[in-house]
Amino acid sequence: MMNLSRNLGYGGAALLLVLALWALANGVADVAWQPARTALARWEAAGSAPGAEALEQARAALALARTLDPLNPRYVQESARVREWAAIGLPPWETGTRDRLEDALAAYRDAIALRPTWPYAWAGLARAKLRLLQLDAEFERAVERAGALGPWEPEVLLALTEIDLLAEPLLAETASARVAAATERALRQQPREVIRLAARLGQADRLRPRLAGDKALEKQLEREARRSAAGNAR
Repeated sequence: MMNLSRNLGYGGAALLLVLALWALANGVADVAWQPARTALARWEAAGSAPGAEALEQARAALALARTLDPLNPRYVQESARVREWAAIGLPPWETGTRDRLEDALAAYRDAIALRPTWPYAWAGLARAKLRLLQLDAEFERAVERAGALGPWEPEVLLALTEIDLLAEPLLAETASARVAAATERALRQQPREVIRLAARLGQADRLRPRLAGDKALEKQLEREARRSAAGNAR
């Protein structure tokens, strides 16, 4: 009986040690990926492709986080975003651009496999497939899942709005209706971010009718469009 109690005690201590090490690894992983998180937010705000050094630093930070916490879908999804950013600004017809986007697709699929209810990964998958002009059944499912699982998530709404602004005439009726509805929600939730996105994408004319005659938002759209055009002219 004493041996059984002693063994149970050893087993409990071992379990506590494993849990402590797991928590420590998770905490270190969260710290490790912060440089990539900051970089991604900066790239999104600027709307311009990062340099090779910045990309490599973000990749390295996420690789370390994934080593420490390999089953965390957040790190897999953010790795996909970095791979997607590596293709932005490159000529779309080049093989290297498509290879980077295919890598991003694979990583988004891995993230979805780890957490099928994660709307950010579904939104990223849809956006990356748009960049490859793969407007197939997988694309339509990604649009549907992103909208259903994250109907008011700001990042998800902006991804679907980007698809709406860039590709609405190319979409099937159901997908078109879903991204249009996401744009309407985004305009109610974060109108200034939507306006900046439309200006950066050169899609101010497509967004203008959606502003429902709001003069303040129309003026902001004009300002952002001029600012974006001036930046592109430099």
